[in-house]
Amino acid sequence: MKGRIFLLLGAAAALIVISMAIHRQTNPEDYLPEPKPQPPPKPTSPATFEPTETVTVKTKRGVFRFVLFGADMPITRKNFVDLAKKGFYKGLKFHRVEDWVVQGGDPKGNGSGGSGKTIKFEVRPGLGFEKPYTVGMARRQELPDSASSQFFVTKRSAPEITGMYAAFGRVFRGQEVVDKLKKGDVIQELTVSPVSGQDIPRIMQMEKLTPDEQRAKP
Repeated sequence: MKGRIFLLLGAAAALIVISMAIHRQTNPEDYLPEPKPQPPPKPTSPATFEPTETVTVKTKRGVFRFVLFGADMPITRKNFVDLAKKGFYKGLKFHRVEDWVVQGGDPKGNGSGGSGKTIKFEVRPGLGFEKPYTVGMARRQELPDSASSQFFVTKRSAPEITGMYAAFGRVFRGQEVVDKLKKGDVIQELTVSPVSGQDIPRIMQMEKLTPDEQRAKP
């Protein structure tokens, strides 16, 4: 009797082992290790602040425009421009509005969504959030390469986040509109265009101003 019980237990154990082996072969993703937090990449060459395009954002509060530093942030710039040209941002809300920042670009409207694609994190020495009205890409704090479609604009100097997020642009017109935005305001239109000759002097002037001077600029 005992021998039969041991035999049955042994057969059951063998079936479990075989079942687990089959499951591992057919579902290998279930056995992958948990991803470890990725350290931010080390800074490369200094920023040049070369303007590549301007972005115009239309809202019911007014219009603001920012320049893209695409030469310094090519991956971030391409991702943003590609989404903009597809009309991805039209109709999306600014789901986060605080005294120091506004954030939008989430199709879910609650800060948890994206475009379905993530990009590699970029950082450039000298191009950070020390100046107000800097445009950055939002991401998961523990995963640098997790930025997707959400972007934000700082309303004050925020050097504490320099190196943590990709800074890829600067608002040079309509800063007062950024200040007026309310949670739930919609991006009525977001378009990308080449940098015009008349905008370049203003853009360059903004880069020469101190943070306090830039904030006061009309």
